[in-house]
Amino acid sequence: MNNKTKQVIRGWLNLTEEEKEEFNNILNDYEGKTYTFEKKSFVEEIEKSVVGIVLGPTEGSCPCCGR
Repeated sequence: MNNKTKQVIRGWLNLTEEEKEEFNNILNDYEGKTYTFEKKSFVEEIEKSVVGIVLGPTEGSCPCCGR
């Protein structure tokens, strides 16, 4: 397993059960899209929604990657 995969798994493991369910539903929705433009639109929507997230510095470490 590569490091990017490990980081995603670690982040998923740190989610609450409700967050895991939401994540799984969103991933299944993405995987169910059959057209390239639908997937591209989905990715663009996600990219726009995370722009405002401040990634550092924080107290402790990142719950997703552990850094």
